[in-house]
Amino acid sequence: MGIDEFVGAVDAGLRQAGRALSAMLGQPVECRPEAIRRVRGAELQKAMAELKEPVEAVYIAVQGGLGGAALLAFSAESSRELVEALTGEAPPGELGEMERSVLAEVGNVTVTSFLNVLGERTGSVTAPSVPEVVEAPLATVVGRATAALHAPGEDGVSWLLCQARFEAAGRRVLAQLAYLPRPASVAGDPA
Repeated sequence: MGIDEFVGAVDAGLRQAGRALSAMLGQPVECRPEAIRRVRGAELQKAMAELKEPVEAVYIAVQGGLGGAALLAFSAESSRELVEALTGEAPPGELGEMERSVLAEVGNVTVTSFLNVLGERTGSVTAPSVPEVVEAPLATVVGRATAALHAPGEDGVSWLLCQARFEAAGRRVLAQLAYLPRPASVAGDPA
């Protein structure tokens, strides 16, 4: 599978996620990609540098033909803005159980929409894990996903990275959607 197929799946998957979130919440929610590229593992943190530490990330392990790991990462400020836009209530200082549940569901819908489109286009079946919200330094979150799929120090680890824009209730929130396919799932050199 080439990078162009992934780019198309991310675009269609994010749009599908917006429709699903709109239906679930009873209000318009738009999800759009702003930039999509492949980056080597060592460059991922630099590419996601606009996220201020620590990040709020939804981590999802992916089993099946195009298995791997997916992260939907927000700065702490952006995660709170998105929760407020979707629920109409400003979260208290730290995210509580309800706010973490909202983020988990946004991550679940977003990643599952992407995986569904990818599966339709490739004839591959994937099964996402239950989403887990992790608040940690970006290096910790990325390291966990990478370690689950690749040997430490393995060269050539490439992530598909998309800056995703969520719009709801007059607010625009940016996130980073990162997908690390299992080795040999994606053909071609990183951009």
